[in-house]
Amino acid sequence: MKKKFSKELLKNIVIFILIGICGGLTIWNLMLHMAKQPEAKVGKIIYERANDPLEEVGFYPGRAYGDYYDLVFCFDDYLNSIGADEIQRYIYTSGEVRNYELRFKYDGFDYVITTTEFSSEPYTYSYYSRIEAKNEDVTFIVPVENCGTHICDATSPFKIDWIIFDVFHAATDKDSRLKKELRAGLEETNCPFYGLGIDHYEKWNNGETIQHDDLGNFTFEDGLDLHY
Repeated sequence: MKKKFSKELLKNIVIFILIGICGGLTIWNLMLHMAKQPEAKVGKIIYERANDPLEEVGFYPGRAYGDYYDLVFCFDDYLNSIGADEIQRYIYTSGEVRNYELRFKYDGFDYVITTTEFSSEPYTYSYYSRIEAKNEDVTFIVPVENCGTHICDATSPFKIDWIIFDVFHAATDKDSRLKKELRAGLEETNCPFYGLGIDHYEKWNNGETIQHDDLGNFTFEDGLDLHY
């Protein structure tokens, strides 16, 4: 009985050692394989809150008092007045490109407004902005615009193209008389950008994309200026 027990114990020890050796070799081979993989090239992206030192991101408080050519709008006051939630602004850089984001929740949608700033040479800049509104199923998107004029936030470095600003303003202002005129005669939809005179589309979670034709009675191509 004693011999049988000793043989079984020895057998179990040998099996345990073999399993350990096999596991160790497997881990070693995996480490060697990973070491041979090319290093992932990821652009340097730095997120920083817009209210971190404003001077470092080129913001000049004098803009709020008309000391510069930029047009000024106080996004915080407006968003708070319409009952928007979770208002966040971000600035991040990727290479030579700087991006500005404004995020907030309003009327069942998660809004994201993004402005991308390109600099081709000192003091020469281009700004491209877009806006999207997303719920659980679908995202409504107005693609990038660059009309040559941008609106500055009065209290942060955030910037937005004039046309995208007008779409944002009209889409979120429930009392906008101009929006009601533009949508006259159109069938009401849940898209916040319908009838506002600009191309837009919807993108579903399954990847399906549908272009919208409900541009309203006037379009930006006709010279419509929603700014007011």
